Amino acid sequence: MLEPTGSETQIFAKLGEDPIDAIVKDRLTVRPGEEVRLRIDPRRVHLFDRQSGARL
Repeated sequence: MLEPTGSETQIFAKLGEDPIDAIVKDRLTVRPGEEVRLRIDPRRVHLFDRQSGARL
């Protein structure tokens, strides 16, 4: 699912069985069912423990 929020787009997806949320600094034009490829910059990623919610 995509959620446009001004100059950014929030992406809600799954990586395997794990849910991911991503914020893209661009407006995307994507239709339902279309594939979106993401490349993760490890210097800018924030990971959280699923059970405690603590940042890893």
